[in-house]
Amino acid sequence: MKEKEIIKKYNKYFKTKDLDVGPGWFFLINELCSKIDILIKEFFPELLTKKKPFKIVQVKSKFGGLRFYTTNSIKQIETIIEQYEIKSFETCEECGRLGDEVLIDGYLYTLCNKHAKKGARKKI
Repeated sequence: MKEKEIIKKYNKYFKTKDLDVGPGWFFLINELCSKIDILIKEFFPELLTKKKPFKIVQVKSKFGGLRFYTTNSIKQIETIIEQYEIKSFETCEECGRLGDEVLIDGYLYTLCNKHAKKGARKKI
């Protein structure tokens, strides 16, 4: 699934209009949003109707891992987000294959061997 398709599919949750991550993590974000959607629809529908509804305000890569920032969240949603942030540390941000943390020009990324070879200085 592509970036814009994910945002369109879960538009009621997204405050941001872009995902600041590589395409290899789009499937993680889609799965994460699907689980959040099911949880809210089945158990916490008030998160959509209250004065300050649940929103996803930013999705980005930081220190080699997925970061998912929200407002008006609950513990159950944060637990799901944490699980997917952890999964991102073993998933190549470019292609979605198994990856490891690598240091490239002073920045941490999670990449497979193929994508890490494009400039990696030191494998963590």
